[in-house]
Amino acid sequence: MKKMSVALVALIVMAVGVKADTVTSVNVVGYMTSSVQGGVSDTYSLMSVPLTKMPVASGSVTTNTSTTITDENANWTVGQFNREVAGQEDRGVSTFYIEVKTGLFEGRHFYIESNTSDTLTINDPGDLASTDLDGQTYKIVPANRIRDIFGDSTSGVTLTGGSSQYVSDTITVWNGTGWSGEIFYFTDGPAWVKIATPPVQADDMVIDRDAAMMVKRLAGQSAVGIQSVGEVSGNDQRVVLEPGLNLVGGMAAVDSELQNSGLNVLTPGANQYDADTISDWRETGWSFDIFQFETAEGDVWVEISDPPKQVDTNLIAAAKGYMVNNKGATKIWVRQSPLK
Repeated sequence: MKKMSVALVALIVMAVGVKADTVTSVNVVGYMTSSVQGGVSDTYSLMSVPLTKMPVASGSVTTNTSTTITDENANWTVGQFNREVAGQEDRGVSTFYIEVKTGLFEGRHFYIESNTSDTLTINDPGDLASTDLDGQTYKIVPANRIRDIFGDSTSGVTLTGGSSQYVSDTITVWNGTGWSGEIFYFTDGPAWVKIATPPVQADDMVIDRDAAMMVKRLAGQSAVGIQSVGEVSGNDQRVVLEPGLNLVGGMAAVDSELQNSGLNVLTPGANQYDADTISDWRETGWSFDIFQFETAEGDVWVEISDPPKQVDTNLIAAAKGYMVNNKGATKIWVRQSPLK
C-alpha cells in the first residue's frame, strides 16, 4: 500500500508551549490530511480517521449496569443523545458514543441509544457488568459520519461522484465477515448512498472510531487529500478485536513501531497458521501475514516472505487500516495516548 501522507498541525500544546508528553488535562486539537492515491488505473487506499470529534459533554459515572450509565450530576436534555437525533450538529442526524477516560475500561467506547436527564442507555457490549464504571470519568463524543470525512452537498465532496457506482469513486466498509455494499456520492441526489435493495442514503452513516475503510479512486484521477479535524485523545483507547477478521484503523494521531504498538496482545506461534496475524494493504493487494514468532529468546515480529523478515520496527501508521485475524477469543488492543 502506498504510505499515507499525514501531517498533524495546529496543536494547542504547541501554542501554549507545553510538551506533548507532559499534557494530561487539556484538549489537543488539530487536523491531519491523508492521501488517497490516484493513477492511470483504478486505485485502492485503505484508510481510517485518526482524530475524533470534540467531546460535547464530560463528567463522572455514578453507577452503571450492562446497558445503562448514570451520572447523577448531569442535567442533559432528554433525547439529546438519542441515536440518529436531529438538530445536534449543523447538518443531518447525529449518533453519539460515550468514551471512558479512566479505570479498567479506559478507552472503551459504547454507542448511546437514548438518554434521560442523567442516564444513558447504551448498546450492550457484552462484557460490561454492573458497577464496573462507578466513579470513572467519561466524555460524550459525536461519531464521525460519511459526510464529516468525505464532505457533502453543503461543504463540498472530496471524491468523484456520479450517476452510479460504476462512474464514481466508492467507499467500502467491513461488516465483520465481509465487505459491505459500496457507498458513493450520487450526483442525481445529491447525497451519499449505499448500494442495497433499495439504496440507502448514507450521508449520516457512522464510521466507527476504530474502523478502517477501502476507498476506490477511478482510473485517471489524481491523488486527493482527505482532511480529518478533531481531538488527539488524552486517554488510552481500547480496541475490541473479535474472533475472526477485524478491519481496524490506525486511529491514533501518531505512528508507532509494531513492537511498541500494544499488538503483543495477539497470540504468538511457531508459524502463521497457529498465530494471530496482521496484514496491511500495499497499493495492489494485502501484504504477507505478519505475526509474533516464538523464539527461545522471546517473541519477535516477522513477515512471511522468502526468507522471513523481522519487522519489529515496522510502523502501525496513523490514518491507515490493518486486517487483524484473531484466531482465538476476544482480545483488547490498548493504544496508548501520545499525550501520556
